Amino acid sequence: LGGERFVVTPGFTNAHHHTSGITYFQTGHVDMVLETWLSQMSNAARSDRYYNELASYLKHIRTGVTSILQTDNPHDAENWVRAAKDSGLRVMVGIAVGGKTDQSFFDSFDRLWKKNITPESRIRLFFAPWGVHWASDDLLKAVAEAAKKYQTGVHIHLSETQYQTGGKRFSESLTEHAQKLGFFGKNVSCGHCVWMSDTDIDLIKQSGASVVTNPASNLRLLSGVAPIAKMVRTGINVAIGMDGLAFNDDEDIFAEMKLCWYIHKGVGKTPEGITSEDVFRMGTINGARAL
Repeated sequence: LGGERFVVTPGFTNAHHHTSGITYFQTGHVDMVLETWLSQMSNAARSDRYYNELASYLKHIRTGVTSILQTDNPHDAENWVRAAKDSGLRVMVGIAVGGKTDQSFFDSFDRLWKKNITPESRIRLFFAPWGVHWASDDLLKAVAEAAKKYQTGVHIHLSETQYQTGGKRFSESLTEHAQKLGFFGKNVSCGHCVWMSDTDIDLIKQSGASVVTNPASNLRLLSGVAPIAKMVRTGINVAIGMDGLAFNDDEDIFAEMKLCWYIHKGVGKTPEGITSEDVFRMGTINGARAL
């Protein structure tokens, strides 16, 4: 293994992703904040979901990714699972849910689980509520309980933009609110986490949950720069996600890790940022732990 031109490394992990066969830059949706971008999604070009997923998975393999957490709407789940099986990747399929508690969602999840999940399977099903602010308290509690039943993971978008700080709906941050519901735990990973206070960071650390940073997406959608260096120093398990072509116009884990390192290195003669070793762990072992 290896040689003069090659180095052997662990497989890389993309711990937060939404696949798309065509970038939204190509369809004219550029320079928008997330909330505006979401309102334009219905006008975007569509492609066959199976081939869409399969093409994305194969591009992941080309850049050394061996594990991925893919989240999207539940009506496409069968296509994701089929593409994941055909690709050879280890795929955590995050079944998205929002709004109020709906038993039909959990019934659908159970059918998918029984049809596709075995102890030997490379495919796992995760629960993936869209966000604390996009889900009722009862739904978040139900998801947390269901994850225990299936002994599986939960992935959620958390405090991605400055409009998702919780102030307008709650008298506390989204992190504080979810913690009071008993939502967080070691089986939970939180995507983005850009607008996090010191209190929020401490709560995530205490709960054992992981954070998945998406630097290119957060810059592309004008969301900001997450306090990743502080999270790493606090001892939180921080992984890396690419978030998909739709959000960062690329699917290259090395480019994502490089950008992550550059924007979180810090400044001055004695910077207090992250190191290249930190970033390598974020793209490998930390991602594995988050999934």
